This record gives sequence, structure tokens and C-alpha cells, in this order.
Amino acid sequence: MVETILVPTAYMNKEAKFLFSTITKIAAFAALIVTAAAQFVLHQQQSLALEQQQQQQQQQPQQQNQIALSQVIKQIAQQVANANTGANATQVYEILVQLAKQTAQTAGNEQPIENIRQIYSQVIISPSGILSQSLALFAQQIASGIVAPTV
Repeated sequence: MVETILVPTAYMNKEAKFLFSTITKIAAFAALIVTAAAQFVLHQQQSLALEQQQQQQQQQPQQQNQIALSQVIKQIAQQVANANTGANATQVYEILVQLAKQTAQTAGNEQPIENIRQIYSQVIISPSGILSQSLALFAQQIASGIVAPTV
């Protein structure tokens, strides 16, 4: 805060009064500039904090979707392994994760969720069905080196 100093101007000559007046105006102007700069910095900090908060809020649903998707994929893999002799849940899981990643790269982030949900429905409806058998066979072929581990 700028402190006001009272100087009796009655004892000053014209040049001193002009100089004192100019210095006072410059000090007041400098105080305005400092205040404006402080307000600008505060506004920038608030804007940055708000932007970071919005980014975190946008990331949370994506992270929640990824966690939920991962859990559904684990359930599918376990169901396939339980229903098909010789199937390895970890290998099936990795196939489905690769499928989801590649789908996200080509079709966007929502499509893998839909694809995994459809696979989940089919495997739950028919645990020993053709989709479950195909996933189990594909996992076995990758494990034995018959097929390269890319989806």
C-alpha cells in the first residue's frame, strides 16, 4: 500500500512544487500499475486453476470408463477360460485389451466400450458359444506361436 507523505508546499518554490506534484502523480500511477498487475496475475492463476479443474473433471470419466472396461474384459476372459478347456484367462484378456486399443485408435474412444459390451453379452449368454470358443482358440494359437500376438 502506498503511504501518503504530507509535505507543506507553502515553503517550496515553483520548481519544487512542480517536481513534488510530478513525483506524487508518478507514485500514484505506479501504484495503479502494481495493483493492476497483481489483479492480472491473480486472474491468470484463477483461470489456470479453473482450467486444471475442468481437465481433471474430463479425465475422471475417461479413467472410470477405462477401469470399468478393464473389469468387464477381465470378466470376459475369466468366463472364456472357465468355459473352454485349455484357455488361459490372461491371454484372452490381452487379446481383448489389444482389440480395444486398436479400435480406439481407428474408431474413437466410445467404440471399444460398445464392442466389449457386445462381446460380454455374447459370452454371458453363451459361455461355450462360438465367440467364446474363438477367443479361447485364438489365445491358444498365440500362446503356442502359431499366430503372431497382434490383433
